[in-house]
Amino acid sequence: MKLAASAALLLAGAGLVACGSSTVDQRTAIVPVVRSWAGQMGDEHVHVRVHISKLDPKYAIAHEEYTRPNGKRSARTWTLDWTGKAWDGGPVADFQKGGCSDAPARVRRELFGTGMCSPRADVFVRIPWGRSSLVRLRYCKFLRDRGFVVGAPGVGGFVAASRGVGCHAAAGVVHALESPPCNSRSRCLVDSFACVEYYTVRHRGPLTFAANHHALCTELLPGIVRRIEWNGG
Repeated sequence: MKLAASAALLLAGAGLVACGSSTVDQRTAIVPVVRSWAGQMGDEHVHVRVHISKLDPKYAIAHEEYTRPNGKRSARTWTLDWTGKAWDGGPVADFQKGGCSDAPARVRRELFGTGMCSPRADVFVRIPWGRSSLVRLRYCKFLRDRGFVVGAPGVGGFVAASRGVGCHAAAGVVHALESPPCNSRSRCLVDSFACVEYYTVRHRGPLTFAANHHALCTELLPGIVRRIEWNGG
């Protein structure tokens, strides 16, 4: 996840405290890191519980309970790993029921209760959310290391793309939907993809892309249908 400079400095500073120290110190170091990420998403009244792997303390998960801007209570899980200089991590998306991380399967089993990453990234599957039964898509990984965060300002669920659509290209389409002039619309044409706000399709709209952060994008080519689906949480 791309953090603001101040948050990145906090992450690095907290990480230096964690390196080579006790489990209690590591938990103490991780809490402000997660609070920093949560604050950038607009979360309030954040409570964080940290579980560090006993099999390999370079990996951890954090359970966050928070208040949404609309006043509703909610929760999410973060997966973290020690890079050698700082704690890095990201949110566990809704579709990642077992949690997907770089940790070995035995560590994922310890932290999440399963070693499965469901569904695995880069595997083409039918996604019920977008009702695209005729098109198989793959879930793109969170591209935090390339400056793209799924869903803004919220955590976001996923970005998925069909064959022939790279994840960077999909990220570019989503970025365009979040930017003028598309962000004030419920339908927009981006790089030959005809995009419509998800809940407008589901008869709960029209809603703008900026307001709801969901989209279904389709490009029709001779004999080919290419698709991008964005669930911004």
